[in-house]
Amino acid sequence: MKCEFDFVSEALEPRRLLSAVFPAGFQQTKIASGFGTLTSSTFAPDGRLFVTQKNGDVRVVENGVLLANPFLHLNVDTYSGRGLFSIAFDPGFAQNRFVYVYYVRQDNANPNVKDNASQARLSRFTASAGNPNVADPASEVVMLDDIGHDSGIHEGGASGFGADGKFYIGIGDNGTHANAQDLSVLPGKVLRLNLSNFPNIVPADNPFVGQANVRPEIYAYGFRNPYTGQIRPGTSNFYINDVGENSWEEINQVQRGGDYGWPGTEGVGGKPGEIDPLYSYAHTSQFSAAIVGGAFYTGNNFGAAYSGKYFFGDHVQGFIKVFDPATSTVGNFATGLVTPLDIDVGPDGNLYYLSYNESALYRITYASGANRNPVAVSAGSPTDGLANLSVQFSATGSSDPDNDPLGYSWSFGDGSPLGSGAAPSHTYTANGEYLAVLIVSDGRGGSAAASPIKVTVGNRAPLASIVTPTASTTYQSEQTIAFSGTGSDPDEGALPD
Repeated sequence: MKCEFDFVSEALEPRRLLSAVFPAGFQQTKIASGFGTLTSSTFAPDGRLFVTQKNGDVRVVENGVLLANPFLHLNVDTYSGRGLFSIAFDPGFAQNRFVYVYYVRQDNANPNVKDNASQARLSRFTASAGNPNVADPASEVVMLDDIGHDSGIHEGGASGFGADGKFYIGIGDNGTHANAQDLSVLPGKVLRLNLSNFPNIVPADNPFVGQANVRPEIYAYGFRNPYTGQIRPGTSNFYINDVGENSWEEINQVQRGGDYGWPGTEGVGGKPGEIDPLYSYAHTSQFSAAIVGGAFYTGNNFGAAYSGKYFFGDHVQGFIKVFDPATSTVGNFATGLVTPLDIDVGPDGNLYYLSYNESALYRITYASGANRNPVAVSAGSPTDGLANLSVQFSATGSSDPDNDPLGYSWSFGDGSPLGSGAAPSHTYTANGEYLAVLIVSDGRGGSAAASPIKVTVGNRAPLASIVTPTASTTYQSEQTIAFSGTGSDPDEGALPD
């Protein structure tokens, strides 16, 4: 089975009923949900998690809470696999507030169709000095434009800064296999750029600088879809997960000037002049595969057995495994996951991953003594109304499988101090839409977040009523049934058809 790993074909892959299984002592907790179509995630140096969505939104998860307003919205082309792919933070982010995003810019005259003038680009934005959770949309500086694409798939997106200060980014072959070996174009390559020297962003020591009819940004070539990966911390060694086609998935360590074989080779080829993957695995007879994630474990929570190891997953087969760079061996870690997409190690030493089908963020923790995470359930009423709306919240239904006493923390979403207790009330004074989130903790390191409660202030919800058919209506096969209803709004009265 072919695996294109674009956001159209992947959704149609056959799915199994899954139940997550981890090594003893490990468990997962859903931290946030309600995203749009997910594409990637990256931790900022200050500990916030930034999540990119296909529609061009960059979302922020702060202290376990998904913020209601996007950090940034880009006008992206959304045909097939196009959209926003990844975000990276400048090494000097704490001082300059620079972030870099890779996306397909929209062709306003002919948007969201296969054959138009949209092009992939790499841009820099600056976070607001007054509100770090928002970027200045007028701050865009286009670092590299017209990267090119052909069919709207295989855009790549893995990126990051090396210890050498240079920026590395994987560009997919865009569905045209020949691109991967054509050094006059950027698709199918890993690029190396000196973004701090804009507009002269090509490092003088790149392998193809000065060669005729060769793009000097290219650092390595022969890739199909380098969608995810990570630079090994403290080095410039870029590990790329290259999504395969019919047979093999690959982990490649990018080397200067290296040819990684695509399209002539998939998996280990052993051909002179080509670099074989560090690790590859075959598709199964029943299910396709799509390698994703990619995170070196740098925390202290999981023990020495996982220190420095490379976590990767499979979007279709629903697993996370661990690659040991020292021995080139792979061990199992988790199975039964729902469409994992990207993997990150948080500043708290825990592992985080995105679930594509669930549109959710999960946290994986290790609990000594096999402590299990609690379950968080929240409710609120009313959830709409005029300003000075008083909402009664409740944590009824929350529980702990170990019967530990629970602590409650409420983020009301309007910038007010956190609330506490199982049944707090909160008054919203300003119009707007707010997400209230409950986090429960068991006092032994276990915690969980409930699904956000949306509160709308300044507008009351309309009321709907079905007139016909009535609850007692019966019908026969092929009979035509007439439907009718009415709607009224507490602020506007009866609503028109």
